[in-house]
Amino acid sequence: NRISIAEVAQHVGLDRTYLYSLFIGQLNMSPQKYLINYRMEKACELMLTTSLPVSAVARSVGYEDQFLFSKTFKKIKGISPRVFRKS
Repeated sequence: NRISIAEVAQHVGLDRTYLYSLFIGQLNMSPQKYLINYRMEKACELMLTTSLPVSAVARSVGYEDQFLFSKTFKKIKGISPRVFRKS
């Protein structure tokens, strides 16, 4: 599902700015960075445990655009999703 930080803040009943300061204070990263890292970890898990194509993995972790997913994955993990799956 598409998840925005504003929606998360609203869901937990916090102001978006306050939520940001909590994330920085506790995790030393923004909520957006945390969400991206979480999605990439779930993508890794799916690539290791399923035979879903990379495009389906991308959609499963909230990316409509496979190119954006691959670009983000490589930025976070240092290798492309296809190389990750092969290794």
